[in-house]
Amino acid sequence: MSAFAGRLRTFVEPQIAATAIRVALVVGTLLNLINQGPELLAQAGINWHKIAMNYVVPYCVATYSASANQWRSQKTRHDG
Repeated sequence: MSAFAGRLRTFVEPQIAATAIRVALVVGTLLNLINQGPELLAQAGINWHKIAMNYVVPYCVATYSASANQWRSQKTRHDG
């Protein structure tokens, strides 16, 4: 397996994905309340694309961060 494929595989590891989902739920909910709080409460003029992106972006950031940390840890063990 190539190094690139190995890195991509870390994105779907259960532990990383589960943590990223929890982060996305908390951060995404906060962002939605900040960015569209009045619209959400009034249930009017809601931008569903923005709501979705407020969850997708934190998920991607958390996944990348955890994966990059794992890659650095593996590199340190191999170089060590």
